[in-house]
Amino acid sequence: IRWRTSDSAGIGSPSVAAPSRAGRKGLMESFMKREGKVDKLMGKQENVDKLMEKREKMDKMMDKDGKVNKLVETEEKLDEPVEQNEKMNVAVVGCAHGELDNIYATIGLIEKEKNVKVDLLICCGDFQAVRNPDDLSCMACPVKYRQMGSFYKYFSGAKKAPVTTIYVAGNHEASNYHLEIPHGGWVAPNIFYMGNANVINFGGLRIAGLSGIYKPKHFRLGHYEKNPLNNDSMRSIYHVREYDVFRLLQVAQPLDIFVSHDWPQGIYNHGNVQALLRRKSFLRDEIRVGSLGNPAHMKLLKILQPDYWFSAHLHVKFPAIMRHSETKMTKFLALGKCLPNQDFLQVLQFPKTGPLEVSYDKEWLAIVKSTKKFLCTDRSFTQLPYKGSGYRFDFRPTMRELEEIEKCINTRSDDSKLDEKSKDNPYAVPKNFVETAPVWDEKANPKGGHPPVRFVENPQTTSFVKMLGIQDKLREPVGMENTAFPPRKDTLFLPRQTKKSAEKHTVEPAVGVIVDNLPKTPVSLQQNSMEIPIPEAVKASLEGSTVETSTETK
Repeated sequence: IRWRTSDSAGIGSPSVAAPSRAGRKGLMESFMKREGKVDKLMGKQENVDKLMEKREKMDKMMDKDGKVNKLVETEEKLDEPVEQNEKMNVAVVGCAHGELDNIYATIGLIEKEKNVKVDLLICCGDFQAVRNPDDLSCMACPVKYRQMGSFYKYFSGAKKAPVTTIYVAGNHEASNYHLEIPHGGWVAPNIFYMGNANVINFGGLRIAGLSGIYKPKHFRLGHYEKNPLNNDSMRSIYHVREYDVFRLLQVAQPLDIFVSHDWPQGIYNHGNVQALLRRKSFLRDEIRVGSLGNPAHMKLLKILQPDYWFSAHLHVKFPAIMRHSETKMTKFLALGKCLPNQDFLQVLQFPKTGPLEVSYDKEWLAIVKSTKKFLCTDRSFTQLPYKGSGYRFDFRPTMRELEEIEKCINTRSDDSKLDEKSKDNPYAVPKNFVETAPVWDEKANPKGGHPPVRFVENPQTTSFVKMLGIQDKLREPVGMENTAFPPRKDTLFLPRQTKKSAEKHTVEPAVGVIVDNLPKTPVSLQQNSMEIPIPEAVKASLEGSTVETSTETK
């Protein structure tokens, strides 16, 4: 309570000299009378007297040095007004298309005109982290539209991003660079790529991200793309994979923000669709048949229910509100391309409840560690666990898995240690950016590059997988032929499996799962299954062989 004189200063006026302790009782009574309120505790004479006596006793509690006792200091703090929660400003931009100079200049103008400080910039794809002509040659678009942009200046250190920037990938990217850091990492000082899928923390916000756009024919395939990228792989690499969606579906704790490039399918039904069609009339047919957007994103939206969902891709600003229940809703916002007269950037305010630095998310790290075995790196269907398979299908982290992540963080190796500014935040992402490619010489032809042939090892990825103690399946050692990895052995099959694929169960069932109803031998070897006759000549050739015969051999 801020005490004010009742005669010279009214309620809400600037405070003046505080009255004596003896006069506080009368002030409190007059305050209650003037406001017409009766306080159950303070309105009683005996309670007022007790409070005054308690305050007098505490004022007498002085130590020998004349310093106020800690208890008195605590009591004095109760008289101070409660400070409002700190706020942070988050800028969201649609498609960047390499226009970093213009985006940062726009943020600087907003900060100057509105007298605010932007703490974080979120980009919803088409970032175009192009370092040199070789990167530019890996961008999936017609050659006439390929531009170097301004990112290479931030990569080389000639310029530094004035605000911490995070982004997901779209469908116009330097995809060979993203191959180096599939789990996310710094592409330049103060610019963080979220990888194929990720959940990070910044200022207390939990931010999830999923890169790419939807393409049905690639959705269930593995991450098979390797250097050198060709016309096919430089497009398939930015298509969303079911494996990454599966991992995000394991997130159990609430999310504040979800970032994607593609829209969730059907989100237009929760906004002003007629206004959208007036600006983008060519979308009418897709909206009519319900095919506009990514169905996997809509599934994530319905299950994860983040407070905000930001997207881009269609180069138009479109807000929508999807209500999940009476008390829960998701605010969707799509933004346009960085061009004049385009609504491409918006600033929102959030409460600040954590350090303003990019930090790992404990739950997400546990998910990455437990689901890494399902990653497929060849051009075949990724078989994921499903309910009723008899194997673990729910990979929401357990307490034991979260404890393992704490150990991984606390025992991280020297090459992933934090800088001095992040010592108080053990989950802070280390500032371990290194240049892994030459920077463009502005005198050289920007369109004279070629896709890199060799795999490029990025120390950030090496440090990340080492910290979690997992295998880097996407790594291709230098000198190795650019061929697909052999099919993984830990395949778990979906209901549409064939008899031949059902024979490859090699993963141990989760603890506590009842597996008595599962076949003990391959389906084709049971008594009631269909037997395939084997010619006598083949039988004779197999006699005495030490190679185990399988039904595939038959």
